[in-house]
Amino acid sequence: MKKWLALALVLLLALPALAGCAQDTPAASPDAQGGEAEPNASADAAGDDNQEAELPFVALNYYIRATDQDDGATVQAAMDAYLTEKLNCTVQVYPVQEWTTKMPLVLSSGEQVDLTFDQANTGYYTNVANNLYLPLDELLETYGQGILETMAENCPGLIDAPRVGGVLYGIPCQKQTAQCEAWYFRKDIVEKYNMDFVAENGVDTNENLVSLQDLEKYLAIIKENEPDMVPYYVSAGTGVHMEWITDVIREDPYRYEELNGAMNLLVVDLETDTVLNHYETEWDKDRYETLQSWQQKGYINSDAATTTTTGTDMFRAGKTWMIGGGGAPTTQGTYVQNYGCDFVRWRATGPVANTYQNTTALTCITRTTADADRAMMVLNLFHTDKALIDMFNSGVEGTHYVLDENGRFALPEGCTSRNDTGYCYGFETFFGNMMLNSLWYNEEEDRYDELREYNKTARQSALMGFYVDMSEITTQYAAVEAIRTQYAPLLKAGVVENVEATLAEMNEKMYANGLQDIIDEAQRQYDEFIELNGKG
Repeated sequence: MKKWLALALVLLLALPALAGCAQDTPAASPDAQGGEAEPNASADAAGDDNQEAELPFVALNYYIRATDQDDGATVQAAMDAYLTEKLNCTVQVYPVQEWTTKMPLVLSSGEQVDLTFDQANTGYYTNVANNLYLPLDELLETYGQGILETMAENCPGLIDAPRVGGVLYGIPCQKQTAQCEAWYFRKDIVEKYNMDFVAENGVDTNENLVSLQDLEKYLAIIKENEPDMVPYYVSAGTGVHMEWITDVIREDPYRYEELNGAMNLLVVDLETDTVLNHYETEWDKDRYETLQSWQQKGYINSDAATTTTTGTDMFRAGKTWMIGGGGAPTTQGTYVQNYGCDFVRWRATGPVANTYQNTTALTCITRTTADADRAMMVLNLFHTDKALIDMFNSGVEGTHYVLDENGRFALPEGCTSRNDTGYCYGFETFFGNMMLNSLWYNEEEDRYDELREYNKTARQSALMGFYVDMSEITTQYAAVEAIRTQYAPLLKAGVVENVEATLAEMNEKMYANGLQDIIDEAQRQYDEFIELNGKG
């Protein structure tokens, strides 16, 4: 009954605005040749409510990567009422779960898609190459000043990450902008054995734990004193990532940078501007020889190359003392909630703000939009309007959340989790400005202040906005990746008999299947990028 009352209320609120514009003509569609949508003559500004009220009504469609929500209709009605008042438009949200199979069909069908989620690894660069998205720089300058202003404050450098050939085609979500690998150690175990890597803040480690090899003496302590624990648990295909510092780059940890579009395969040597096969660097050899020695000493589980039991499962069962994750400030609090224990964190890499991290959550305006101007106005609200963000991510007050005595969002009576409310996409880091979200009862007060500071102090990639386009060498890349993925899990598990011989065999096969073509193409694109943009 509560949900029906809420729905009736928002519909009643929406009726006056909707009735006044029911006969309005929708904005012009983009021309048949795929050009930009015609701007509305009346849409001269996006920041004045009186001017916005004069805009002709338009119904927009927004496709997001998510699952349908049981009570999505209640929130949809509330958003319709709110956006009709603000911008004289509605935005129908279409959650798509089977994104990689269904969304390409939607985008190629020619049907009206005004706003769509996208990311680098699900087609963004391909969709840009196929001319499916509008360039956004002019629209952003005219109707997205709020996006530019808030990004400058919250996420320096973020707006440049999705550029292709210097042109912007996607607006990134304001969230954690810096990539950082971290390990989280059980605090009680650290204190039990007086491990000497805890820094004064009790969170990040000190100079006693910098490189991968520094971790070994602590693994030895666990091996000797905790026989029921695996010192370093590895599930098949996981393990130490490419970015981690090892002894061979300890004095120059940022000499190499992975290339977005060829992650886990290519790096660029920033001293020489040379594109390299990651698996031919001393950095890579050093990592895998260390893991091999750990396997031989019993620090890594012997079934690391094949087991599907996750590190999360092992940690919850008390079978290991550390678990990997991202190094953002918000992660530690989440881990405390999820695992029910306190942690000491080791940020093993970064943080660095790079292209890969910042093309994981984009919103694009397509060439089939009914109104590009209004779509950008809506995007601007997603980055500046707290009420809209709270509605989109948390639902309707009194139905999907209540306010506790501290003014925090809390679960309604009878709900044990947000999933019980009937509305919880759980993707606050996918849409708009994450830092506008109201805090829930179990979140730290300084959650977003810490995140802003983290973003501001992160090292900015020298290659922000660079992406290796593999479209001309797809056959070679597929063949090389098939070989790489045969060997990488074995190397990460430390189970190969001879690291140097295994790498040589792997590299020989990759070169025989086109690796040099991939390196040459990436080098050509990198040289063009440097000539056009320089390096930061």
